[in-house]
Amino acid sequence: MPGHEEAWFTYINSLSPVPRDWCEELYKLVVFKPYSKDEVFIQQGKPDQYEYFLMEGVCRSFLINTQQQEVTISFFTAVSFVSPSSIRTTNGNSRFSYQALTDITMGCIEVRSFLNLMMHISEIRAFRNAMLHQELLQKVEKEVSLVQHTPEERIQHFRKNFPTLEALIAHSFIASYLGISESELNQ
Repeated sequence: MPGHEEAWFTYINSLSPVPRDWCEELYKLVVFKPYSKDEVFIQQGKPDQYEYFLMEGVCRSFLINTQQQEVTISFFTAVSFVSPSSIRTTNGNSRFSYQALTDITMGCIEVRSFLNLMMHISEIRAFRNAMLHQELLQKVEKEVSLVQHTPEERIQHFRKNFPTLEALIAHSFIASYLGISESELNQ
C-alpha cells in the first residue's frame, strides 16, 4: 500500500476490523493536506465539512475562554482521528479551533462522502461508532482527572500517556490542557 495507506489501514483496524477492500474504498476519498507548525487549520465558529485523520505530527484542539485565553482541550498524535465531525461541529460550524503543533499531514474526507459510505457499509459504521466511543472515553477520563487528581497526578498521567510531547510542544499548551500553571508543570 503506497503512502499512508498501510498506517491508515492498521489504525482503522485497531479500533474496529474493516475488510481491506472497504478500507481502500474509504482511502480513495482521502485528500492529504500538509499544515505547518502553529497553523490553525480549523477555526471555531467557521464552516467545517470534513472528517480528519492525523497521519503525521501533533495537533491540538482549543477554545477561547471568557478572558480571551486559549484553553487546550485535546492533543492528537499520529496516527489517529481528530474528533469526529458529529462532536466537533454544530450546524456545519466548528465548535473548536485546531492547531498544528508540529508540521502535520492530515487526511481529510468530506463528511457527506464518509456518511454515505457508512450508511452502506456496516464495517465503516462500526468504525465510526468506535471513533465516537473512544472520543467519549477520552473526554470522560480528562474530566474525572481534572476533578479527582492533584496537579502532580495529572502531570504524571500526562507524561505516561504522551511521553514525547513535552519535548515537542510549548509547555503553555500542556499546562492549559492540565488546568495548571506553566510553573507547576516545570517544577
